[in-house]
Amino acid sequence: MSPAGRKYRNLAVYLLFLAISLSIYSRAFDNGFRQDDHVFLRHVETNSFAESLRPSSDFTFYRPGTLILFRLVYGFFGRNSGAFIAFNFILHVTISLLVLLLLGKLFSSRILATLGAGLFLVGFGHYGKVVMWACCCGQLTSVMLSVAGILASLSWVENRGGHGSRRLLAAAILLMTSAGLFHESAIVTPAVAAIAVLAGRSRGDPTGRGSIALLLLPVLPLLLMNLILSSTRPVYQPGAERLLHVPVYLVRYAGFSIVPLQKTGMVPVSPLLIRLFGAAPVLHLAAGSALLAAMGFLAVFRRKGLRTLGIWFPLAVLPFTLIAMPEGWLQLRYLYLASIPLCGLAAAGLYGLADGRGNPARILSNVAVVIITLCTSALVLLLERHYAGF
Repeated sequence: MSPAGRKYRNLAVYLLFLAISLSIYSRAFDNGFRQDDHVFLRHVETNSFAESLRPSSDFTFYRPGTLILFRLVYGFFGRNSGAFIAFNFILHVTISLLVLLLLGKLFSSRILATLGAGLFLVGFGHYGKVVMWACCCGQLTSVMLSVAGILASLSWVENRGGHGSRRLLAAAILLMTSAGLFHESAIVTPAVAAIAVLAGRSRGDPTGRGSIALLLLPVLPLLLMNLILSSTRPVYQPGAERLLHVPVYLVRYAGFSIVPLQKTGMVPVSPLLIRLFGAAPVLHLAAGSALLAAMGFLAVFRRKGLRTLGIWFPLAVLPFTLIAMPEGWLQLRYLYLASIPLCGLAAAGLYGLADGRGNPARILSNVAVVIITLCTSALVLLLERHYAGF
């Protein structure tokens, strides 16, 4: 296939994923506000702009960027919840485009990058819950800035000390610092950027360890501030006993990204569901162990793009293993950032089936992509239906 033909093929594949994604999320545009949405609404309606930026007992973590963004969106749309969700969807599409660029840099393969971005777009690994909550606009913005920061870091390496290199480094640090103002999960972004930079370096590369260390600095003050603010809250108590549970929770979170089973009163009870919910912990541990083992293999033995993604996933999940939520610590919205490397790895595995192995394997990989997309879409529609009245 000619380069122009491949370009149009990749565009057609992405537009197909975009159409599926829009058909899924447009059903949520008429949903009302729910749960934490009302906390944010009450906060911006009862406080002045300056007061709304102060740490409040309404919030466990300090997210000044999110509060400013929510206030701005509220100023435009008021209590129109559908407009909030539509705005979130636009952010989600923007992130998918950044993921497309990022995977293109990591893999040097447009079709593989398109598949990964497409899986992320339809909700594989996070199942769209973040997009359907109005108050998650800040989390989406944080992820958008985080991915942009990693992209800037990789561009800085490719520039190899040329004109504008310092500006790229400054942009990377600024983007990652800004991401931390919107959501605390951004604390992993500098580490991911540093790993990607180290993996992409070659001998004679002018980017030294001292410069790479700068990528690890941006969110340290924000992390310290959040630890101080949240240390008095029961939701975040990383004591010695809690730390011992982290490995088990990490494995279960990894498994939950593939097998999103969690007991909930919003799903009609049936004998089959009761059995599935009862077996969920075992299924999570089995699937999570297999996934993390595969990522460990990719991180050690495979090319740099897979190595970066293989380390990124557990790093993105790790902060949430310290959240003390005994009944509901598994949350789909916490997996949004981690789903980016998961989609990239899934695309690489599926595309690998067709890499130099003939037409049958190529057909099998295409069928696998279709099955994953259909199953993910069906699950998102099911979740959207049950969360609609929540």
